[in-house]
Amino acid sequence: MDIRQQRYIIALAEHGSLSQAAKALDISQPALSTWLNHIEDELGIPLVIRSHKRLILTPAGSYYLKAAEEMVRLSETCHREISGLLPEPQEVIRIGGTPNGGARFFARLYPYMHERYPQVKLQFVECYNEDMMDMIAKDKLDIGLGSSVGLSRKDIVYEQHGSREIVLYIPKGMPGYYDAGSLKADAPLPVIDFALIRDIPMIMPSDEMSYSRAIKERFAEAGYEPKVIFTSANVAVIRQMLLSGNGAAALPRNEMTPLDAVSPYSFAPVIISTAVTVYKKNKTLSEAERAYINYQKMLQRR
Repeated sequence: MDIRQQRYIIALAEHGSLSQAAKALDISQPALSTWLNHIEDELGIPLVIRSHKRLILTPAGSYYLKAAEEMVRLSETCHREISGLLPEPQEVIRIGGTPNGGARFFARLYPYMHERYPQVKLQFVECYNEDMMDMIAKDKLDIGLGSSVGLSRKDIVYEQHGSREIVLYIPKGMPGYYDAGSLKADAPLPVIDFALIRDIPMIMPSDEMSYSRAIKERFAEAGYEPKVIFTSANVAVIRQMLLSGNGAAALPRNEMTPLDAVSPYSFAPVIISTAVTVYKKNKTLSEAERAYINYQKMLQRR
């Protein structure tokens, strides 16, 4: 049962913003906007009132939302009851990943695997790079989704896919802020001058995060001791602290958009985090495990 369109209107109602809903749905904002225009043309009536602050559902939009929520509920009930008719799983794949990106990709991969391998049970284990490597080496995990930053273990296989730059974001109102609204997604960024941000409060990734060490090295090379006011291993928390104007923060470039009131800077040298799928060396992958890895690679490269 295809309920993507129903999830679109639910996300719009929940987030009140095309950009935030698109991010939650993991699609582009233009694609979501095109869908909304198409469905409104098809129905012949507006579903939302567009404003600068927040999208507001019209009465027709509220009715459409209610019907969409019911369809999603029925779909989930249907899948749950059908799953109960299946025989016990013949294979269990234990997959490790971070509570942030790892969890998002697991959620996207789950329906693909469930449809093609209904007798394979997938388990998701929240963990960060170093713990993930140890668990794989000790056969407590089968596959992991991590970052290449700082990884060099010889007992682990790394299959690389999908890289992203780690950049420093400065919120509006702080030294070094500039209007980045016209920047294109792949445009070069100015290199950070640490003298500009010497007194700016910093929101730092905690040591569990793969790129934490690389950021600290850049600060040390510049002879700069960051004024750290908060640390976290949760990308969403760091992002919200940044958007609230609490301080500057380093995040993957695709975590922010030109519409956000922040200014991105590159580190020198540039910090690149490459997503990797990892598993134990000399492990013979099952057909389902290889399918999971291949589809994960495809999603990362989009």
